[in-house]
Amino acid sequence: MSKLSSGRIRAALAALVLVVANIGYWQMASAAFVNHAQVMLTNMDSGGASAIIFAFTTSSGNTGTGLTISFPSYTGGSSGAVSASQTVSTTYNSVNCKTITGAANNLPGTPTASGNAGTGLITYASLTAFSANSSYCGVLTGSAITANPTATGTTTAVITAGTDSATTIGLDIISDDTVVVSATVPPSFTMALNTNTDSFTSNLSSGSTVGTTGMTVTVNTNATNGWALWGSDSNSGLNSATQSYKINSSSVGSNTTLSNGAEGYVTGLPAGGITQGSGAGTTSATTAYASSGSGNGSGLDGTPRKLATSTGTANGAVVTIKEYATISGVTPAAADYSDTITLVGAGSF
Repeated sequence: MSKLSSGRIRAALAALVLVVANIGYWQMASAAFVNHAQVMLTNMDSGGASAIIFAFTTSSGNTGTGLTISFPSYTGGSSGAVSASQTVSTTYNSVNCKTITGAANNLPGTPTASGNAGTGLITYASLTAFSANSSYCGVLTGSAITANPTATGTTTAVITAGTDSATTIGLDIISDDTVVVSATVPPSFTMALNTNTDSFTSNLSSGSTVGTTGMTVTVNTNATNGWALWGSDSNSGLNSATQSYKINSSSVGSNTTLSNGAEGYVTGLPAGGITQGSGAGTTSATTAYASSGSGNGSGLDGTPRKLATSTGTANGAVVTIKEYATISGVTPAAADYSDTITLVGAGSF
């Protein structure tokens, strides 16, 4: 063979190789794949049951109607299993998959799905054509995956949509996908008085019953079994140091109504003077200290006497407290009659 002929043959072979290479490159470049594919297992635990939430974006030329999701490692037995019966939905726990995945569309048509436990393949049917360059999502619930693989580690899922080529997705099976969150709500009880002085609105008189301006106690507590308010009086009455005289507390522990012209001194919680705020309980005055606002109530002494109770929590519960007094015509005159009442509260947790 001449050198010329040999050179021509080599040139022809090189040209043929370039043509074949270009054809292969063109075929690879023109192949369309599912984009942005994701497959979410709602339980990544080893051997755990899971639903499937998936999403993908079609290529620019995809108008097909087929859809499959394959789990090559879910081939039954200890490797995990796909359920043959599939429940198709657009939502998971009442939340649409578009919100979960960010996809723009639910699957087109009225899709159904079935599984093959032997091959790990889930096949969709009754889909209408996909739109090009569009993102879709779907949900398989119930027994979508009967059991994850018992072995931990990376596994795969393969999703094929319409005329696009399949895309393989990495999944991970882990020993435990849960986080236990612990918290403590500490017991809380606060009590505040709006003032530490409470004077009678006018001079005491034998011809009338006089009341104080009144003061309030505000309670906040998360005590679910309620709370209570107590009052005590170290003087057990209105005491005058200059006269060495005391207007005694009346009917301690029992409700009474003062009579004009007869010395008497009581503490009362006026009707309508209790507000519960937004707590869960109901607050009420105890019988002895419930007052109509007309000079009735009960006296206090050195022993704590329960003034009000609540059946539950309190958020801004307010209790109004007043004192009432009458005198006789011979009650010694003095400008220094005074008393000190102590108020305490507690929650029942």
